[in-house]
Amino acid sequence: MNGCDTQRFLVRWRAADDVTVSASWFHATAEDVAGEVSRGRRGWMILDGCQVPRMRLDEAANGSTLTDLAVEVQQLEPAV
Repeated sequence: MNGCDTQRFLVRWRAADDVTVSASWFHATAEDVAGEVSRGRRGWMILDGCQVPRMRLDEAANGSTLTDLAVEVQQLEPAV
């Protein structure tokens, strides 16, 4: 690899309204490699630098997919 797997990311997310979010990840250099989808109003994932998070808003009970999605990313790198 290109060293992208030497760092880690903690990604936390939360929907502001009662909308379910489908969250997963895909591999940055091989898009046919993807993680399992989890659904909920909030969640977290630990990724390496080769993985990219992706999120999709599912339809709410009232038919809307418009909401605010708060995402926090914390980058962790090994000490030299």
